Amino acid sequence: KKRCAVQVAGTALGLSLGAAWRWHLDAAGSVPTPCIRQHFATPVYHRALRDSQEEVMSLNAELLAEAEQFCSMDADGHRWSAKNYRGGYTSFASLRALHRMSSTFKQLEEFVDRHVQSFAQFLQFDPTKQLAMTDCWINVMPAGTTHGLHLHPLS
Repeated sequence: KKRCAVQVAGTALGLSLGAAWRWHLDAAGSVPTPCIRQHFATPVYHRALRDSQEEVMSLNAELLAEAEQFCSMDADGHRWSAKNYRGGYTSFASLRALHRMSSTFKQLEEFVDRHVQSFAQFLQFDPTKQLAMTDCWINVMPAGTTHGLHLHPLS
């Protein structure tokens, strides 16, 4: 069984999806494919989210604005965070299907999905099994906030 990790460069609220470019050509020498390197036994997928940096920056701005809106109205999330995520905020316990609630987060899902499918093909996943985003939430971690080691079931 192959294990994998997906790297997406980022900053603001974990939503700034970077534009680091690394191209390799296929055997024919013409079609750009993602760069996949072996780090120990783990292949790491690395490719720009979109070809257009402007499109990514625009989505980043929309995601940040919407994340701030959700954060300002999510009283349940703030109560949960005060007990379980000291110094920070997460919508995990209150709003964790943002891609089903927001067209902006849905667009993020669509951008990421093509990369998930590409990496799954590289890993030779069973093509009859559909990979899909099940949860999408916001984490805000000001300086000094800690986020302890934990697992997310089924991820």
